Amino acid sequence: MMDDFGWTPLSLAISNSHEAVVKLLFARDDIDLNSKDKFGAMPLLLATEYKSEAVVELLLTRDNVNPDPKSAFRDIPLL
Repeated sequence: MMDDFGWTPLSLAISNSHEAVVKLLFARDDIDLNSKDKFGAMPLLLATEYKSEAVVELLLTRDNVNPDPKSAFRDIPLL
């Protein structure tokens, strides 16, 4: 499920710093941890942009998360 901007429940949880909700969503099999919004931003990029260190760490522990979350308009290096 996405809104008009391509944001998913995971994107919204990240942008609102709801770490507990992020953890709940991680437990679901139908959550795409690399989904892109309308501008190409993925959850890891959003977590770095919103300075959610705990969520960045959670995402990076997952094998199926793209560690290079570039978008069409902004790039935030992790290193």
